Amino acid sequence: MKKLITTLALLLLMTSPALAGLNEGAEAYLRGDYQTALREFQPIAELGSPIAQYAIGDMYFNGFGVKRDYAEAYKWYRKAAKHGLAEAQFNLGFMYDSGLAKTKDHKKAVMWYRRAAKQGYATAQNSLGIIYYEGNKVPQNYSKALKWFSKAAKQGVAESQYNLALMHQKGYGIKKDYTKAAKWFRKAAYQGHTSAQRGLGAAYAIGYGVNKDFVLAYTWLDIANSKQDSKKVREIMDGLKKAMTPEQLAEAEKLSRDFRDKKKRPIKIF
Repeated sequence: MKKLITTLALLLLMTSPALAGLNEGAEAYLRGDYQTALREFQPIAELGSPIAQYAIGDMYFNGFGVKRDYAEAYKWYRKAAKHGLAEAQFNLGFMYDSGLAKTKDHKKAVMWYRRAAKQGYATAQNSLGIIYYEGNKVPQNYSKALKWFSKAAKQGVAESQYNLALMHQKGYGIKKDYTKAAKWFRKAAYQGHTSAQRGLGAAYAIGYGVNKDFVLAYTWLDIANSKQDSKKVREIMDGLKKAMTPEQLAEAEKLSRDFRDKKKRPIKIF
């Protein structure tokens, strides 16, 4: 959805008679006038425009201006996917994966995810990583999971960064490396990934891959627990409190508050 909005917004920056219908459709879509958008996109989609086809598919998938219709969404996503549009390939894969297509078909889901992933589509790369990591839909393959998580993580996908950290931490498909695990926990944690924040806090508490630091351990655990309370985490925090001075505790609580306040959030990743 976000990718489509970005694509449509970029269209408006381009001036070409051939893009006239697309531009009008994009303008209507972005202002929420979906019926006009559909009217503008339809003839262009019939002529083979993958962007228009994808936009129509998205409207039917989400019920924007039309009654939600997964069969129609599938039809238009498939057309756009066959034209090579990565976003449509991913969505088509998702429909096969989740059973929203005509039938649930994990082989086709993986096929379309892979096509999108090979084009650099980060969400598809992450999905492939999960599929190979879990091994429920294909034979488990940590090497392939690591490959796709790495690609998505480098593009900033927090979930992939977290999963990559776990693989380095546990030695799944790769030699254990606590330093790299902490690196990826940190990247995901700074994006707000709760489990990564817990992982980073634990790393600082134990000294795995980083210098042991009770202030930073408490900081990250407090940040994570402010969003999703965990009795186990609270117990660890209570243990840290006993080992910290009042000044250290005050520093950790301030760092936690500042991080949660986007206006005060420190630029440097601590």
